[in-house]
Amino acid sequence: KGDVDGDGSITLFDVKATLHSAAGNLSLTYEQIKCANTDNSTDNKITTADARKTLRLAGGMNAE
Repeated sequence: KGDVDGDGSITLFDVKATLHSAAGNLSLTYEQIKCANTDNSTDNKITTADARKTLRLAGGMNAE
């Protein structure tokens, strides 16, 4: 979870992609949506909460 670009690590790029997707400015593939959906919502809607969790993961913190 969180590795939107699939490079094997969670970086600020992943945070930015998740945030842009939440704002409706970036379309993600189904696989990217599954990675960006860090709160595991059943509707697979990407939100700012997902971006916040991805930011915490990128910083090496607990996603909660």
